[in-house]
Parts: sequence; C-alpha cells; structure tokens
Amino acid sequence: MFGIDFSEILLIAIVALVVLGPERLPKVARTLGYLYGRFQRYMAQVKAEVGQEMAFEELRKFQSQMQEAAQSARYALHEEAAAIHGALSPGDDPKAVDPPGETGAEAVPELAHESAEPSPQLELDLGGQAPHPQAPDAAVKKL
Repeated sequence: MFGIDFSEILLIAIVALVVLGPERLPKVARTLGYLYGRFQRYMAQVKAEVGQEMAFEELRKFQSQMQEAAQSARYALHEEAAAIHGALSPGDDPKAVDPPGETGAEAVPELAHESAEPSPQLELDLGGQAPHPQAPDAAVKKL
C-alpha cells in the first residue's frame, strides 16, 4: 500500500526493540494492531457511507427525471384530451370520431343476448344443485 518492503519492516522492528525494550514491545505491538484494526473498520464505514450517499444521489436524480417525464406526459395527455374535447363540440355527432367501419355497437361483441338454455359447463351436477346461468361464480365457489 505504501511501498514498504519486508527489509524496511524488519529495520523498524529492530529499532523498536532497541528503543522500547523487550518488556514493552509486545504491549506496544498489540496496541498498534488494535488501533490499526479500528482504523480499517472506520475507513470501511466511511467508504460504505460515501457509497450510500452516491447511490442516494443517483436515486434523487432518477426521481427528478421520472417526475419530469411524468409531468411532460401529463401535459401531453392534457393537450391531447383538450384537442379531442375540442373536436367533439356539442353540435357534432360522436360517431364521426370513431374509425370508419367500426362503431361502438360493432366494436363490442354482443353480450346482452343470453339464451334460455344454460351452457354445458353450467349444467354439471356439483352437489345436487345446478348453478344459476347468470351466476358463474356459484360453480367456482362450490369447488
């Protein structure tokens, strides 16, 4: 990390042994190891906090971009609705706006017509009672 070779560490250890003596050197080495570990944990915590702040800042930018996109979409939708509303003035025929060949009655399949006979799926005997033809949920509830 700092470019310290093994020979330099050995030289520092010999000088520390001479200066501190053999009685205090183990205690000093233990204290230095403890402080070095605390320093590493502190640096890891600082790195994690910086990373979280960077991610939070990216999320803030993304949120502002999404809000701008939503605002522009809302504005475009409002203008489109105003244009459609302007095209349908009270005197106009609403069928004139539909695409040619597809009116409201032709676009939606005919669902209002029901036959008097129940469908084969509803005629199943599910416990002695046949469900009502207009209540398909009754057959599902019994299962």
